[in-house]
Order: sequence, then structure tokens, then C-alpha cells
Amino acid sequence: ASAKQALADLTDATIAVALDAVIQSEETRRGEPIGTDLLVVGMGRLGGRECGYSSDADVMFVHAPHLGVSDTTAQAQALDVIKELRRVLEQPGPDPAIGLDADLRPEGKNGPLVRSLDSYRAYYDRWSSTWEAQALIRARPVAGNDDLAANFIDLIDPIRWPASGLDTTQVREIRRLKARMEAERLPRGGDRRTH
Repeated sequence: ASAKQALADLTDATIAVALDAVIQSEETRRGEPIGTDLLVVGMGRLGGRECGYSSDADVMFVHAPHLGVSDTTAQAQALDVIKELRRVLEQPGPDPAIGLDADLRPEGKNGPLVRSLDSYRAYYDRWSSTWEAQALIRARPVAGNDDLAANFIDLIDPIRWPASGLDTTQVREIRRLKARMEAERLPRGGDRRTH
């Protein structure tokens, strides 16, 4: 494995162990099991297993309420766990902290930090844009419940790999986004033709 893949594997393992510890701590504090399954989905460089030493971890958070648990209760419990997970992983220590960046989630910073699988399904059915489908190309479960991971992959595969391919409007949108990103990232004084 390359160094980038090894760093991604290390990040995956750290997130998985931290998630398990936070869930266990939350259940001990509550005196009962939490009422929802949780999943951390790697996006961007983490999802593509291309991490560098200075990479943050682009992620999305998914949950699925247990039978008989209200959506409101499950959402609140999932949010408590995810907030604590982020806090724990951002603490300084002998190894670099892991910043969990959830800005690639639906609606970006304006959207809920964690969503239920059904909420992701509803969002992607109604509002998903081309760039979000493109961002899902690198989506990969990195920690959490295996059944929820399989269900999430079943949900996003038709979105990121549409059977009919992309239409001309979507291709134009991708090219426009790519050009904008290149313009924003061009170093000052850099020549667009050779950079």
C-alpha cells in the first residue's frame, strides 16, 4: 500500500475506535443503549484513500433509528455521539488530531450534521445536484454499523454511477465547477495555461 493509503487506513482505524469508545461512553452515561445505528462515511481524500499528513478527514454522518425509537430521539442521540466524536478526535495528543470536516454533506454547512438514512434518501431523490453526485464517487464507509454501511452504498450507487450516464447539462455543470475551482486555486501570478 502507498503512504497515502496507509494514512487513510490509520485514519479509518482511529475513527472506528473513537466511535466505539464514544458510543460506549454515551450508553454508560445514559444507562441504556443508544437507539440508532451510526456510520461515518469517508469523502474526498479520505474516501479515496489518498490522505496526506496535513489532510483533514472529509466525512458524512449517517444514522438509522432502531425499531420503536422515534426519529426525534434517534436524531438527538446521533447528534450527541457525533459531536463528542468530533471533540475527542480534535484533541491534541502525541499524534496529530483528526479534524472531521462534514462540509461535503447535503446542504453543506447549512444542513444537519448527521442525517438518517431515510433523510439522505429523501434529499437525494428531491434536491441532489450534479456536484453532490460527483462527490459521492469517493464515498466509502470508514466506521460504524456494517448493515447501515451496505444500505448507504445501495442508496448512493445509482446516484454516483447512473445507468444512463450524464446528460449534456450535467457535463456542462461539472466543467463549469472544475473551471471555477481551478481559477480559485491558481496561485497568484500563476499562468492558467501552464499550471
